[in-house]
Amino acid sequence: MVYPVRKLPFEELTSIDERVDFIHSQIVASQLALNQLLEK
Repeated sequence: MVYPVRKLPFEELTSIDERVDFIHSQIVASQLALNQLLEK
């Protein structure tokens, strides 16, 4: 699993909203990567 360089550990996230945004961005990134693999 390759994470974006901007990935932050949860300890650095100060609010629930930031954690949700972080998780959502990870899900979106993994979905985009999966789509790219399926298109090949």
